[in-house]
Amino acid sequence: PDGPGRVLLRPEQLRLRDGVAATVREVIFHGHDSTVLVEHGGSVLRCRTADGDLPAVGQRVDVEVAGPVLFY
Repeated sequence: PDGPGRVLLRPEQLRLRDGVAATVREVIFHGHDSTVLVEHGGSVLRCRTADGDLPAVGQRVDVEVAGPVLFY
């Protein structure tokens, strides 16, 4: 409980909002939903969304977490 660990999130738990914390690197359409890859703090995060209002590549966004997370 006092040492380092990892936080595990599902891609659909990540919500994108207008902001400045991360940069959209790629948007992949799957028909009924989309995957948005964003770079945040040197890491690439995979966000999965059914939202029709998608950010553009290069757009700056903030990333929010919806729901519980797992810590190991």
